Amino acid sequence: MRKIDTSKVLRIVLPVVVAGLTAFGVLMSFGTGDPHWLSRAGALIAAVAAGAIIVQIVIEIHLEGKRSALEDRVHNLQDEAQATPLDDLASRLSAKRLEVHSGRLSRERLIVAAYVVGAAMVGEVLHGFGDLWMCAWLLCQAHS
Repeated sequence: MRKIDTSKVLRIVLPVVVAGLTAFGVLMSFGTGDPHWLSRAGALIAAVAAGAIIVQIVIEIHLEGKRSALEDRVHNLQDEAQATPLDDLASRLSAKRLEVHSGRLSRERLIVAAYVVGAAMVGEVLHGFGDLWMCAWLLCQAHS
């Protein structure tokens, strides 16, 4: 059975939810003539982003465990006595691969955080200014 990569799921689901809620707010604003629906959708997006922080914490705990295991493997490689120069080279190459993988884990943490923060920012901007944008848009639509 294949293991689910939570960070990839978050990077797909969160933008889809943000786009869906934004579209819902725009459609409801047009449908009802009430521009506050976009602001309400923005508040809901901000709430979803706040809930996504829990998922982010779970992902970070998982990534930290992977990183710790990699560091242990690097230390074990460095502590082993090497019989030949070829063994020494193989050990250094393995350590380098593990360090590169550790760097990828750090980038993954930043990417997940950026998605959560980005969703919160979109939600708050829509919450604060969505009704004003919809008022302007609805007025423009009424005059055309």
